[in-house]
Amino acid sequence: MHVIVIINGKKKLSTLNKRILHLLESSVDVLITTHRTRAPFDATNYIQENLKDDDTIVCVGGDGTCNEVINGLILSKKQNVRLAILPDGTGNDFVRNTMPISDEIIDRILKGHGELIDIGKVSSKHGTSRYFLNIAGFGLDGKVVEIMTRQRENGFGGGMSYSSAIIRGFFSFRKPTVGLISEDFEYQGKTLLVAFCNGNTYGNGLIISPDSKLNDNKMEVCVFGNLTIWHYIKYLGRIKKGLKIDHPEVFYYSGNKVTIRSDEELAGQLDGEFQAFHDAQVSILNKKIFLINAIKVGSRD
Repeated sequence: MHVIVIINGKKKLSTLNKRILHLLESSVDVLITTHRTRAPFDATNYIQENLKDDDTIVCVGGDGTCNEVINGLILSKKQNVRLAILPDGTGNDFVRNTMPISDEIIDRILKGHGELIDIGKVSSKHGTSRYFLNIAGFGLDGKVVEIMTRQRENGFGGGMSYSSAIIRGFFSFRKPTVGLISEDFEYQGKTLLVAFCNGNTYGNGLIISPDSKLNDNKMEVCVFGNLTIWHYIKYLGRIKKGLKIDHPEVFYYSGNKVTIRSDEELAGQLDGEFQAFHDAQVSILNKKIFLINAIKVGSRD
């Protein structure tokens, strides 16, 4: 059994993850290749170039590292690959859809237990595509991620960078006019944010889409339309509790393919990583990745 361990090179391993990796390394008949990331897209490139059929990937990092790994996995076109996630990031939002990590994950890795889950795909009008595991979106959240990305590039990271980006985003964001077209719904208007959800939680614990399930072949689309930022702040408490917002400018849709129309480039994000949107298409790919982590009952179909 060959296991590729991808570790976010910028983070210190937690005590739990150190123990799990030690137990994995001590297992019989397991060949482990470990790679610590050094730069953006390093995990994507490494997985794409080194992954083999029937490999198992153990991703030790946050949502951004997981996003890079699944993009490398899809681009590699390898078969029968299994993915385990050991959360070691800032938000760790995707794994909130799964059971808490314990030593039991070792048994699941060695026995190949798990199930197939959906992933999302964002296709640009230029023919390029990127994939997401949890949630993609644009608007206020994308603006915050854009600012935070620039701050990191300038050496300002950590929790203070996130708080600073939120404040700067609140005061600099301007709502674009956006069109969303699907077989199941249409939306046109000023937009505070749109979230295309495979998982249910993003933004460090915001349950933006309580109805999302990881394997139901559809995405939940949450639209916060012509709201003010102060409305958004007012409803944060309800969102954190996983409660839907009852407001004439808040819409909840379901579908498996949505086309985005806008006259301007939109600041967006995929699993917390910056991505510009412009006349893009967002779709769901059914049961595309085999996830070893045990999924919570409420997050599976």
